[in-house]
Amino acid sequence: MRDINHVVSKQIVEFAKENGVNAVGMEDLNKVRDGMKREIRKMWFILVTGHCA
Repeated sequence: MRDINHVVSKQIVEFAKENGVNAVGMEDLNKVRDGMKREIRKMWFILVTGHCA
């Protein structure tokens, strides 16, 4: 995964340079992924049991 992140970040920087972008905003999306996992578990529970917790 680190190699993919490195390659993608290099492409983003190169694109920014080519298009005169002075700043690139980055965001930590780990909590978004964790929240999605939680929501998927809730949906699975509802499907399996037929009711909300």
